[in-house]
Amino acid sequence: MTASSGVKERAAQRLPLQEQRVCSVPGCGRLSQRSAGAGLSFRLCKRCAGRLARHGSAHTRCYTAAQLRPYKTAARVWLKAHRSEVASALASLQHLMDSAGPLINAYSLSGLTAQERASAALARLRDGHVPAERLLEAHLAVSAAVADKGPHSHEYLIVGLAKCVIRKGSGTHRSTSGISMKSRYPHSSGRYLRVLGQRIWDIASMSIDTAAIAAVVAAARPAVAVANNEALVRAAAEERVAREILRVRDWDWGPNRLEQYRLQLRRQNGLS
Repeated sequence: MTASSGVKERAAQRLPLQEQRVCSVPGCGRLSQRSAGAGLSFRLCKRCAGRLARHGSAHTRCYTAAQLRPYKTAARVWLKAHRSEVASALASLQHLMDSAGPLINAYSLSGLTAQERASAALARLRDGHVPAERLLEAHLAVSAAVADKGPHSHEYLIVGLAKCVIRKGSGTHRSTSGISMKSRYPHSSGRYLRVLGQRIWDIASMSIDTAAIAAVVAAARPAVAVANNEALVRAAAEERVAREILRVRDWDWGPNRLEQYRLQLRRQNGLS
């Protein structure tokens, strides 16, 4: 029996009832992976363990591009005004991408270590002509968002930083000869996100201090307030549509008419 098969057998073996534990994430209530025979974790259920791998937190997802947009705008303005202070960090980040090694397409990442996958992500950014300013901007924006909305762990910060960075050029769309291919994107999960985020954070944090982060937070808060208000308005509109559809669902309407009515309600409530 190989070591991997032994791990699989243990992961699939459900614990006796008296030894079962529930997930430690507040409000989850599911059995832990080990208790349910769905993995080896005694502390987390399968869903929360997957969230931890993807987002660096078992209970909170990383910030979306829309949530980070006000902080990115404020970070861009700050970096433009303090370019001389961050010149060394920009040069180091550019060197980090330049020394990442050869470009590895997204079809060939299977079997690589976390360090190799992180280097491959940096090489894709380099070959995608992503400037070092975007990496420093991402670090400042994510740090400001965590400082403003947190507190969160350092792991959550570096995973969010890595996910923010790889959005700028993570996929493979053409072969090395230039022939178009079906787009393929690396899995945005796992230890390589920690390695990639830590590499960028180690360099960027030498030039970005708490005063810079506080300045970006202060500059972004008016736009964040507007975005939060728009989100509340949209959520209220979504709820009105859902309630109306629930009210007419028992009427003798076919699925096509019900869908047409739902689309009409969304247009009336300013929803795309």
